[in-house]
Amino acid sequence: MKQTKINIDDLSVGMSCTKPILNKKKEVLLPEFHSIHPIYLAEWSGETLFTEGELQEKEQKLSLELPSYIDKETRILLQRYYDDVKVLKVLFKNLRQINFNAIQNLTSFWSSYALRNENMSPLLAVCRHALFEEDEYFYIHTMDVLLISLGIHVHYYKSVRSLELIQLATGALFFDIGMLLLPEELKGSAGTLYEEQKLEIQKHTLLGYSFMTKSEMPTIYAIPSLEHHERPDGSGYPRGLKGDSLHPNSIIISLADVFTSQIRARSFKEGREPAEILKDFIQTMMPVFPKSYSLYIAAFVSFMTIYPTTSIVKLNTGDIAIVLQTNAENPTKPTVLLLLDQDMNKYTTNIEIDLSEDSHTIIGTYTRAMLIELESSL
Repeated sequence: MKQTKINIDDLSVGMSCTKPILNKKKEVLLPEFHSIHPIYLAEWSGETLFTEGELQEKEQKLSLELPSYIDKETRILLQRYYDDVKVLKVLFKNLRQINFNAIQNLTSFWSSYALRNENMSPLLAVCRHALFEEDEYFYIHTMDVLLISLGIHVHYYKSVRSLELIQLATGALFFDIGMLLLPEELKGSAGTLYEEQKLEIQKHTLLGYSFMTKSEMPTIYAIPSLEHHERPDGSGYPRGLKGDSLHPNSIIISLADVFTSQIRARSFKEGREPAEILKDFIQTMMPVFPKSYSLYIAAFVSFMTIYPTTSIVKLNTGDIAIVLQTNAENPTKPTVLLLLDQDMNKYTTNIEIDLSEDSHTIIGTYTRAMLIELESSL
C-alpha cells in the first residue's frame, strides 16, 4: 500500500491512525489505533511523517462518560486501555497474521508501568471504570485480565523484573485466544448452557494452546492458555491438574480471570463490587487452595483490597468520600477525600483524611448502580 505524507498541522490530540505513523527513516513513531497525546505532537515537531493508513477523529467516550471524581492518572490510563482494546480487535481479526510489533508495544507499556510503580491500584480502577459495548467483551476481558495479573504479580513478588512481567502480560493477552477458535455458534455463549455445549467450550483451552505453539511463540506464553481453567483441588480442566503442577503465571491469570469475570455487568448479569467478590472468595474458594498457594492468595487479596482506589464510601459521620490511597497494613482504613457532607452538599475545599489516624470509619460503599444517582451531586 502506498505511503502518504502527513501534515503535522492536520493532527490533533486524541486522533489515531489505522496504520502506524512513521518518520522518514521508516521508524514507527506511533502504532496503529493508538491515540495522539500532546507530548507526541511536541516530539514530532520538525519531523516528516508518513503512514499507509487513514487518520481517525478522536473518540469522545472517555471525556463524556467518566464520572467527574475520577483522577487524572486513571483517565490517562483509561485512554490507553481503550486504545489497546481497539488494537486487540484488529490484532485478533486475522489470527493467521499476528502483528508481533503491536503485541510487543502493548505488553511493554503495561509491563513498564508495573515495573515503575509500586502502587498498582490505578490498574484496578481502570478495570472498574472502563465502559464497553457487549460485542467488545472478549477484548475488554482480555485487557482486564492482563492488568489484574500484573497487579497480583507485583504484590506477590515485591521485587519484579521486566522479563517476568512481559512474559506474564503476553500470556494474559493470549490466555483465552481459544475462544476465538471455537465454532461460530459457541462464540460468545452466555447464560444457561447444555452439558454438550459446556464440553465443547472447554476445548478452547486445547485450541488456544495448539494455536500458540503452532505460532512458534515461547512455551511460557502458551501455558496459561492451556491451564487457566485448572483448579488447585484437581476439579478444573482440561487435565485436572493439582496444586504445584500449575505454572505460576497460570495461577495468577486464573485468579485474575475469575475476578474480572465478576466485576463486569453483562446483558445477562449484574456486575459485582470487589468487596463482594473478595468476601465470597475467602469463604468458598480459599478452603480448597493448598498451603502452597497461600502467598498467591495473600497477593491477590492484598491487591484487590476491600476499598480499591476510586471507591465511593460512606463514613460514620454521614459524609461521602472517595478512596485516594489504600492501606496494605489495615485495608479497612484507607486515605479518603471528602466529597459530600451528610446533607449532600459538595465540599468546596479538599479535605483528605487518613482513616488509620482518625476516628472516622467506613460504614458502607456505593455500588456502580448507586453511583449513577450520586453523580448528579458530584
